[in-house]
Amino acid sequence: MGALQVAHAVSVMDWRAIIPHGLVRRDRDTIIRRLDDRRDPLTYAHIDSAAIRLAVRICGIDTGIKGYRSAVKMCLTLMQNWPIASGVLSTNGVDVARDPLWRTCAAMYRLWVEPPEEKEEERIKRRNYLFEPIPGEPKQVFADAGKRVRVVTVQESAAAWVENKKLYDSITARTRA
Repeated sequence: MGALQVAHAVSVMDWRAIIPHGLVRRDRDTIIRRLDDRRDPLTYAHIDSAAIRLAVRICGIDTGIKGYRSAVKMCLTLMQNWPIASGVLSTNGVDVARDPLWRTCAAMYRLWVEPPEEKEEERIKRRNYLFEPIPGEPKQVFADAGKRVRVVTVQESAAAWVENKKLYDSITARTRA
C-alpha cells in the first residue's frame, strides 16, 4: 500500500482499507479468517483501532486524539486540493507519489498551516481547524484503558511530523528559496 493510498484511506476514514485490506495477502487472509471465526476474540473494533493508530503514525503524527484529527484533516486537504497541493509540494522538493507520507504532512503543515507570509490570526485559524473535533471520531481508540490522553501542542505535532530539527530546517529552507 503506497503513501497516496494511505492518505486517501485516512482522508475518508476508511480504516479497513489499511487493515486488513492493505496488508500482504497472507496476513490479510489470516486476519479475515480470524474475524470469521466466532471463537476467536479478534473483532473489527480491534482491527479499526490498530489501523487508526498505524495510519496516524504513518503520517508522522502523535497518536493522541489531536494527532488523529490533524492527520485526517491534512490528508483530506491533500486529496481535496490534489492538483494545487501536489504542484506546490513538488515545487518545494516533495515528491508526493514517492516520498513517505510523514514528509508530505510535514511540508503541508509548513506550507498550509504555518506559511511565514500569512498573518498570525490566519495561522491561528488553521491550527484551530486542525484540532477541532471530527464528526464520528473514534474517541475510544485513544482512551488507552482509562489513562488520560496527553494533549499535543502544535509545536510537538510539527516536531513529530519531521522527527528532528535538521530535517525540518532542510524542508523549510526549500520553501523559503
